[in-house]
Amino acid sequence: MRGAASPRVRCAILALALCASPHAHALLPRLPPETEYKSGSQGAVVAVSIGTSAVGDTLMGELGGESTAIRTLQDQTYLLRWDTWLSAKGGELANQHPYFTLLGGRTHADVEFGRRFSWTPRWSLYAGGGASLDLGLLAATSLGLGSLDTANAMDGVGGLTARGALRVEGGGSWIDGRRSLLLVVFVEESARNGGTRLPGIALTSIGVSARFDIANRLFLACEASWGRSLTASDAVRGLSDRTMHESLSLSIRKIFERGMWLGAALSLAVDKDHTVYTQGMTYDTSDAPSFGLLVTFGVPLGRRWW
Repeated sequence: MRGAASPRVRCAILALALCASPHAHALLPRLPPETEYKSGSQGAVVAVSIGTSAVGDTLMGELGGESTAIRTLQDQTYLLRWDTWLSAKGGELANQHPYFTLLGGRTHADVEFGRRFSWTPRWSLYAGGGASLDLGLLAATSLGLGSLDTANAMDGVGGLTARGALRVEGGGSWIDGRRSLLLVVFVEESARNGGTRLPGIALTSIGVSARFDIANRLFLACEASWGRSLTASDAVRGLSDRTMHESLSLSIRKIFERGMWLGAALSLAVDKDHTVYTQGMTYDTSDAPSFGLLVTFGVPLGRRWW
């Protein structure tokens, strides 16, 4: 028939009519809702820390950048967490008078990946593993790096410090909307380098960890561990020695509406030695506990990429 609309025109008119209908949304296909859990912060950060150690008390400041996040993948089947940090660092080490002024930098990376084996919509068994590395280089302004052995010991604080760990863990994972909880038991192999006077040490540790998160609002974590080194023998002095390490850490981070955050981390650790002489004498000794408090304030920079 002359003047009749073509099939394409009729289809276009029908589509426009459907879109204009108040019930059009019921006729259109629906996209699946976002099911992945995402939480974190990144940007510029300033930090202040105080602490005690076997080589003296410390007061330090840092200025740099941090990226930290928790997220799930493939419809909450996998869990990925990371925390990376790069900063300039400086401060005072009180192991003599006048105090040593130290300047340098620090970098830190901590990554964890695991699988959730769901048996309910919220709770799931969890198995995963992770790795961490912390590197620091601090030089005394009154000494060169090659002259640190001419001053009071600053092992673990000044000079080059390196700590690394590999971990496997298992436990339970819970995700409910914008909240998540991870409870695990872990086994960890860790090592730290030696200094000018103390040798390096490797430890095998067991521990428990709990982490609670409200997406982009609040993060809480607690961890306790106990570890021991292999027995080292010294034939010249006729003894064998084994080191035990105990540690406890607590941390909290509050993320505000505009993405700024305020955090605090508290740590407590102690090294103990069990020494046995070939003549039969046995001694148990302990270093003074090491205490640390770190306070951070961050400002978001750029677009979040997780």
